[in-house]
Amino acid sequence: MKNKDYTIKKVAILALFLVITIAVVVYLRLYDISNVRKIVSSYGKWAPAFFMLLCIIRPIILLPIGLFSVLGGLLFGYWIGTVYTIVGSTVGSIIAYYMARYWGREWVESLLKGKMKHLDKKCREKGFTVTFLMRVVPIL
Repeated sequence: MKNKDYTIKKVAILALFLVITIAVVVYLRLYDISNVRKIVSSYGKWAPAFFMLLCIIRPIILLPIGLFSVLGGLLFGYWIGTVYTIVGSTVGSIIAYYMARYWGREWVESLLKGKMKHLDKKCREKGFTVTFLMRVVPIL
């Protein structure tokens, strides 16, 4: 019973997070590059920090990286925009990884019906190859 309550709590937190995320994306029109440019520019000297914050939450709210890569170049120049985009996106990817690991591992294990141990073993043995293949072939 305790495990069921824990799962319900995790699903409720995830659902709340998704509702808030969708509301923020729609309200701020974060899918529109010209609107995001206005929002970031409005922060003046804090624009780089706000831009990196948006880059951090970008993978979590499933916005395309291309939008932010172009925007970083437009706002801050090619080199600095690239640095801001890479730093923000890397931090955001790390956060998204741990969120998926916390909320999704049990679900994936239930889908794979015991094959997760084999996948964990392969990742420990050949982590670079597994990661490389999963990045190159997105269907995996």
